[in-house]
Amino acid sequence: MAAKGGLSTRRLKILHEVIESNLTGQLNIERLAREVGLSVGYLSRAFKLSKGLSPHQYILHVRVERAKHLIETSDWSLVEIAEQVGFADSSHMATVFARLTGEPPSRFRNRWEEDQIFAKFMSRTKKRIMNAKVD
Repeated sequence: MAAKGGLSTRRLKILHEVIESNLTGQLNIERLAREVGLSVGYLSRAFKLSKGLSPHQYILHVRVERAKHLIETSDWSLVEIAEQVGFADSSHMATVFARLTGEPPSRFRNRWEEDQIFAKFMSRTKKRIMNAKVD
């Protein structure tokens, strides 16, 4: 059920699918409105009511979430990741990423890598402790 004046669940699903599958391409409000058969003005207002963000802000959030996932799961450079998620360049990604997460992607990557090293260390330590108790 849509919030009063918001978009239907069906339209939100369509928009989410269009955004997710076209992150690297041109995504603009006109295209999104066309995809769900609404005017640009109505879509802008209804989307914000439904999601709490403008369509543009929502796209940026999706791009940053995808970038975070790629930082965690790939060995791609930040330049390659910026391209893969649809930012104009790595500088644009860094600016938006920092604004939305509170840290630049390079620091996010470094912190994530440190967390992985620490998790491996703790896992090995736990195994040693458990083995020592058995002996």
